[in-house]
Amino acid sequence: MRRGPDGTIDESTLPPELRKWLAKIRRPEYIGAEGRLIGRPFVSAVFKGSRFVAVGKQIMTFPPDATFHEFLPAFLQGVLGEPWIAAEQAKGSGVHPIVRWLQELQALRAGGPATGSAVRDVALTGNALALLTLAYDVYGTYHCAILPARILNRLKHPFEFQGAKYEIAVAGLYVRAGFTIEWINDSTRKRPEFIARHKSTGEALVIEAKSRHRPGVLRRPGAARAEHAGADLDGLLAAALQKETDGLPSAIYLDANLPLAGPGDGLERMTDIQRMLQDRLVSGAVGPDPFAGITVTNFSWHYAGASSVGGQSESILVLPRHPAVPLRDARTLALILEATRQYGDVPAFFPDDS
Repeated sequence: MRRGPDGTIDESTLPPELRKWLAKIRRPEYIGAEGRLIGRPFVSAVFKGSRFVAVGKQIMTFPPDATFHEFLPAFLQGVLGEPWIAAEQAKGSGVHPIVRWLQELQALRAGGPATGSAVRDVALTGNALALLTLAYDVYGTYHCAILPARILNRLKHPFEFQGAKYEIAVAGLYVRAGFTIEWINDSTRKRPEFIARHKSTGEALVIEAKSRHRPGVLRRPGAARAEHAGADLDGLLAAALQKETDGLPSAIYLDANLPLAGPGDGLERMTDIQRMLQDRLVSGAVGPDPFAGITVTNFSWHYAGASSVGGQSESILVLPRHPAVPLRDARTLALILEATRQYGDVPAFFPDDS
């Protein structure tokens, strides 16, 4: 150990174990191991043959060898309610997408190869990842904030499900990045979804989230298109720009809801998005842009169905040259970007098991 001229310790000379410990205790609580954004540390422990998991004010018990991937669907089922799930299961072919995904995941686990332990390894399908990301978003929102009953009811509704799912996805991004969120419940004005305030930077911004409906996708009427479809987000953006921000920086999220890009598709999609923005946005030479950032995402593993998928999502962020109300702290934007980049990375294990 070596000290500098001012008497402070030169930490580069400390043993690796001590340097690692110092980095851990200095790390904000919303940043977990290896830079994963977690919002609030997991509250879980094995005691007297059971795993106890706390989410917000709730405490649940599971078998001691339960993984986080096993906990999440069970937690989601508890939030949705067994009576609702049973009623949906009785519908047969008209079952809600969430219930269908739960059934498929259960079948996957039942048929997965044994690994010599209590844990089974199964290939992650598109529907399984769609379910796990939704359950992770619901868990994070409950663990770090609240999920209003009106949004949960929309999540259960066959036609409002998609919009509610995306609002919860964006809320999940923000709580994992260390924001507290305040859902806006004001039907007298056109307001965004919620206000996000960061625990470290103190910055506050309003969030608007909209997902593009596609015929034949996620229970929407009509036949799904087999050919390439452009992003076609003009209408969603126009509606988002009408929301009242009350003088706060505005972040807009638009989900394209398209099949994940294959070879050659990405460039065409980005060109479509750039054209939309050029046509719709106010030029800085005319006046300030009414947003601090627009993020176009494509959280659409559901298109893969029962086929195996990777966990990488697609997104693009557009920043204005002359925002009407800019973000004032660069850390805020960095955390939002990192949370979006990490979307789809759902921890498989509780921290004490990894």
